[in-house]
Amino acid sequence: MNQKDTVDVAVTFIEKINRRDFNGLLKVMSPDHKAFDEAGQVTTGSGKASKMIADYVTQWPDFQIHINDVYLNNENVIIIGRTTGSCAEASSGTEIRKKLIYVLKVESGLVVEFRYALKADNKTRTDLGINSAIKITE
Repeated sequence: MNQKDTVDVAVTFIEKINRRDFNGLLKVMSPDHKAFDEAGQVTTGSGKASKMIADYVTQWPDFQIHINDVYLNNENVIIIGRTTGSCAEASSGTEIRKKLIYVLKVESGLVVEFRYALKADNKTRTDLGINSAIKITE
């Protein structure tokens, strides 16, 4: 799978979340998909992970992930973005300024891992190897 295809799969995954297309989301998730929250808790299996995402966005119907920058580090697509409509106890103006990192591991055209809502601090950036990653966005 080439770099463009890998990135396209990851961006499609985020778009499916934003559009509430949960059937489409399942089509880009591997059956043994793993979703990791910011605390490192894991949900395993595409059905369970899709339900977890669906439950969250149902609870927060205005939730959206806004992509700012995209990096590629091997099969990991690293997305730096912002959210709106989440459960953050902040005004939308404050929320949109807070950057978060999402990491999607893509293999054979499917997202096999999704790490979400990671802090966009220097330690996380270093741990993910962003400085040595290929920047896709300009």
